[in-house]
Amino acid sequence: MVKLMLNFRELTLDDKSSMDRLLDKLQPELSDYTFTNFFMWRHTYGLKVAYDESLDCWFLLAQPKRWKAFLFAPIGDWSDEQRLDAAIMKLFEYCESSKMQFFCRRVPEKFMLRAKAVDPVIRSRIDRNTFDYVYNTTDLMELAGRKFHGKRNHLNQFLRNYTWEYQPMDEAVLEECLQLKTEWFNLHTGEKDQKISGETRAMQELLNNFTSLGVVGAVIRIGGNIEALTIGEKLNATTAVIHIEKANIEFRGIYAAINQQFVANQWPDTQFINREEDMGIDGLRQAKMSYNPVNLVKKYNIYR
Repeated sequence: MVKLMLNFRELTLDDKSSMDRLLDKLQPELSDYTFTNFFMWRHTYGLKVAYDESLDCWFLLAQPKRWKAFLFAPIGDWSDEQRLDAAIMKLFEYCESSKMQFFCRRVPEKFMLRAKAVDPVIRSRIDRNTFDYVYNTTDLMELAGRKFHGKRNHLNQFLRNYTWEYQPMDEAVLEECLQLKTEWFNLHTGEKDQKISGETRAMQELLNNFTSLGVVGAVIRIGGNIEALTIGEKLNATTAVIHIEKANIEFRGIYAAINQQFVANQWPDTQFINREEDMGIDGLRQAKMSYNPVNLVKKYNIYR
């Protein structure tokens, strides 16, 4: 029997329904494993995908310009251990035929352990800079107790000092966000020479495909102007993930406000909020820790 090799190609919006179906079975904890995340960062990652019908599984290959090529964990029904093992073997075969080292980044612990069970030669390294920060929804909504005293003060200062309005993102607000050209949020920087950052490109993709991706968002207005915006979606049955949160720090407490308002208005029925990683940036790590996460979701790099 001839084994069919993986045929990698560009990721498109047409792939969303198929990938979402399997992500629903997977119920990921890692913020990386949403169609939205793969789509908005596909240019930075140099992302290619392949669907294997026999395994009912998506495979994802990253070929970024500045980093070593790597694989994500395949997306499928991991409750079927036999099928997961076959998917891991499929990756081994692809790497061998392509003369590529088997190297996976941003993989959950469960996949790391299963890969090691399939091949004990596999080694793993924990990647602290990519850990996801997960919070209780009620904590972020209510900011109750001594451990949130500072956050409550920041929020109350904002509420007292400014005339503000919270507004869910619709088509009109979305278009306004796309046209914003401010110091704190400007998607047009570098548009003439196309030298824009990976983060800016990812935000452009998210906003330009807002409706197709099925995400939700909101803004805070002060004096009629948008001064903060955020976008997120459901990650799994109990958790929402925040993909973007940007605000004008000239308004004291505005980050506390957009965070609390978005959770209270959009996600009160969830149990947890995943606010993604800190990328190893000290200030960002301190800010995320200050909200008292209830869990840090581990991510691993594995190689053969």
